[in-house]
Amino acid sequence: MSLNSQSARVIDPVLTSVAQGYILPQRIGHVLFPAIPVLASGGKVIEFRRESFVNYKSRRAPGASVQRIQFGYEGKPFTLLNFAQDAPVPSEFVRVTKTLPGDDLGKRAVNTTMNSLNLTFEIEQAELATDPAHFRAINKLFLASQTQCDDPASDRIEDVEAATDQVRTACGTEHNHMAICSKGFKALKHCPKITERFKYTTSEGITPAMQARLFDLVQLGVGLSVWKRAWRMTSPSVRWT
Repeated sequence: MSLNSQSARVIDPVLTSVAQGYILPQRIGHVLFPAIPVLASGGKVIEFRRESFVNYKSRRAPGASVQRIQFGYEGKPFTLLNFAQDAPVPSEFVRVTKTLPGDDLGKRAVNTTMNSLNLTFEIEQAELATDPAHFRAINKLFLASQTQCDDPASDRIEDVEAATDQVRTACGTEHNHMAICSKGFKALKHCPKITERFKYTTSEGITPAMQARLFDLVQLGVGLSVWKRAWRMTSPSVRWT
């Protein structure tokens, strides 16, 4: 609904003094793609090679020559993209809402544009993380129907540990963050081998923080965002599958 002099008066000050709103669902793009501030609109990202993982046979006899190694790096270019939105607030509407408690149209306009821009990043990050073309064959695991999260006989703990070993083999350090869709997390909550780990220690529901500790993670992000292609259209979830 567009903003006008009638819709600006979102509550009747005679009937109530409480302004009601909604809270956006959790977004998890930053779990896998943290923001990195830069001072220039373009440049190169330095990536060091794998000299630290090479066994150079450095043992030597007294007075013998010393093994000399060289290290290098490559710079991959980056360019910042510009994103901008405009949410004008007519001064007439500001005067109307001044009589309403806790209703700041300026702040609401800023929060609306910020949330919209952040949603754009969330969608792009989800598409980037879930595109199989961005990963080598050895870094992808195909789950058959009997090994997926919603199968009672599946072993998600074993799958995560196998993925941990693969990450460590590929980059030299174990994984510490994980992103999963809402449907997948709900399936994990009811996975028998996971519930078995918690049934004697707590009577509470299994939370993302509890599963993060089980998988030895710093953070387990559960994607809950929804979005619209256009107003009044279906609201698909941001896909973190």
